[in-house]
Amino acid sequence: MCEREQDILNNRPIGVFDSGVGGLTVAREIMRQLPNERIVYFGDTARVPYGNKSRETIIKFSEQIVRFLQTQQVKAIVVACNSASAYALEVLEKEADVPIIGVIKSGARAAIRATRNGKIGVIATEATIGSGIYNRYIKENDANATVLGKACPLFVPLVEEGLWEDPVTDEIAKRYLTELIDVGIDTLILGCTHYPLIRSTVGRTMGTDVTLVNPAYETAHELKMLSFCWVMRCLYFFICNINILDNKSADAPETFSSGPPGDGTVARQGVSSGPAKAVEALKPSLSGENEAFPERMKGRAACRRSRAVWKPPGAASPCLFLHAFSLSCVLFLLTPPIFVSRLARWADRSFRC
Repeated sequence: MCEREQDILNNRPIGVFDSGVGGLTVAREIMRQLPNERIVYFGDTARVPYGNKSRETIIKFSEQIVRFLQTQQVKAIVVACNSASAYALEVLEKEADVPIIGVIKSGARAAIRATRNGKIGVIATEATIGSGIYNRYIKENDANATVLGKACPLFVPLVEEGLWEDPVTDEIAKRYLTELIDVGIDTLILGCTHYPLIRSTVGRTMGTDVTLVNPAYETAHELKMLSFCWVMRCLYFFICNINILDNKSADAPETFSSGPPGDGTVARQGVSSGPAKAVEALKPSLSGENEAFPERMKGRAACRRSRAVWKPPGAASPCLFLHAFSLSCVLFLLTPPIFVSRLARWADRSFRC
């Protein structure tokens, strides 16, 4: 592994950024899949949205945010913004000294697996649709797929103002999505991290026959598997679950914002009234305390919090011994090839003598 990839093993936080509060949906999924990781989240609420800005401007803003996150000593950065992933990801990968992960490739792969008739719809900002990046990634993996993109620029302002369940949002959704319904798509990529916050509205409009793809899950999974061979993944999984690498479980990400519209200062929780409402509404979900967090995940979160401090073997719960037994099994499976190889070399030397 290169030095940048090895960084993912240490206890520094993971950086996540978006143009506003939408990236918190990605942060939530990262917390579900990596419950012992700390997260530093930055929402550029002073300059939201990114979807109507030029490529050069998006790259400039993204570089500024990455530099800020690096001052927070992050070990990896997730670009939880489709517009930034479309235009700035390649530039950031070259400039940053930590792993950079976008959200677009993950969403494209998930859509290819989900589609049944090969007709995939993409709703996103004007910048993401204009880049044609979803079309390109999907075609690279499935040449027979039909990709139909639709820019939905008003969704982001509605989400930022907290109008997730509102008649205005319902009406806008109908106007945007009718075109995709008419062509018969069976899979729809939510190509902006703000859009999962109005997933119920989009789902009602599209109907039950259309699968909604949220790239957040795949992105978190990619982060989880970053830089590990299968052996390291197994060992890391067991070690993390007995909390040797990290003795704390993060209940909510540390959030930063560029301030209310018109204010370019970096201030913690310096969000405008709309984003502030959105952040407050998401916080219970991030900590697993409301209906947006499934019951089965609530139980797991509670279990993880209960064993947040690692205990010595004498005071350990039965789960610790189960993990230790599982780890022993993994090591046993790795031992035979080495043992057989050594035995063969010994036998060869003996017979030669």
